Amino acid sequence: MMPELCGMLQRLLTPKLLQLAQYYPVITLTGPRQSGKSTLVQTASPDLPCVLLEEPDVRTLAQTDPRGFLANYTNGAIFDVVQRVPDLFGYPLVQQLRRLRRPAAANYLVR
Repeated sequence: MMPELCGMLQRLLTPKLLQLAQYYPVITLTGPRQSGKSTLVQTASPDLPCVLLEEPDVRTLAQTDPRGFLANYTNGAIFDVVQRVPDLFGYPLVQQLRRLRRPAAANYLVR
């Protein structure tokens, strides 16, 4: 993608992403490879840690102890390359959100 177009899309999508974060506890962003998804969510939410589930040790922890893994991110996180641990985003994440009982503001950004 041309750098000018990528920058323009980020400027257009960032306000929408931040708006959605006010209403939903989890936001999922999908799109083609190398299209700027990770950059967009990291730029929009620089205070959230970015957890790369492609890293073997991180992925193993998420797969073997999903509750313990999510307990490390009670203040929210950006989970990147989530297709590596699809089971994490079913019941374990729902349990975590119920336990936190926060207002709708986004706790997690999933890419």
